[in-house]
Amino acid sequence: MKICIVGGSGFIGSSLANLLNKNDFIIIDKKSPVNKDHVFLNIDIRNFDQLNKNLKGFDVVIHLAAEHADNVNPKSLYYDVNVEGTKNILRAMENNGIKKLIFTSTVAVYGLNKIYPDEDHKLDPFNDYSKSKAMAEEQIIKWSKNGNQSIIVRPCVVYGPGNRGNIYNLFRQINSGKFIMIGNGNQIKSITYVENIAQFLFKLIHYKSDNFEFFNFSDSPSISINQLVEEVSAKLNVKIPKYKIPYFVGLTIGYFFDFISLLFGKKLFLSSIRVKKFNSPSHYNSDKAMKIFKNPIPSKIGLKNTLEKEFLHNKK
Repeated sequence: MKICIVGGSGFIGSSLANLLNKNDFIIIDKKSPVNKDHVFLNIDIRNFDQLNKNLKGFDVVIHLAAEHADNVNPKSLYYDVNVEGTKNILRAMENNGIKKLIFTSTVAVYGLNKIYPDEDHKLDPFNDYSKSKAMAEEQIIKWSKNGNQSIIVRPCVVYGPGNRGNIYNLFRQINSGKFIMIGNGNQIKSITYVENIAQFLFKLIHYKSDNFEFFNFSDSPSISINQLVEEVSAKLNVKIPKYKIPYFVGLTIGYFFDFISLLFGKKLFLSSIRVKKFNSPSHYNSDKAMKIFKNPIPSKIGLKNTLEKEFLHNKK
């Protein structure tokens, strides 16, 4: 089977590529992969002609490419990459007779403060990133109705060594000894270790389904922010202040940082959307995925691996 990993140089794609025989796949991305043995084509998914020319002879496309940071500017990039780029991939697949797509969306399409949503839950995207992902899903569903197979995976927050997303930023703040909780910390969060989502995507390459299918994906059990901070600080041997900033105060500070960021054109570590997301419960039902797959890496091991490689090796 010949596989194309679009966005394969990214965090999840790099882990997935390491599971495959190097002769069975190529990577399409704007940046070169960490593993220089992997075959790589430098293509922007907004360039239809290049996609159409190079998506030949593949049995399956795994589409991981996305514009996903909280503070992308201009915001139109979310739609140019996540929606129009996805349309380009689908057109190129159609032209080249490729019938199967695996797409990573996001649990953010359900919106904020939802109670344990499963795959049938109504979508309520709340920002440009989640709106663009929901729009991309719509395009994929339309494509699937023409006799094609698509599998849409909605992962929760993914963490692991090498990632520089929100979970890493939380760990880094804890490690610095300067972390102060905003809100009460009781909100439950679903997170997943990168090797688990990579192994799940690997399994889906040979998974058979009709037309289109959705899977939420997270590790189990989910964890409260208080528990996560307690476990991380204990492993890093760092004391965390017991006082907490009330949510409304933290949100006001976030809006102030938004203003400063807009005024000076600089990306800052805090924003109102980050405060909102941090304080929102994000606990998702992944029972459907767990019926066909068992996460190989327990949460405690994933956490241990990440902290050791990112922080503890510098303390030895």
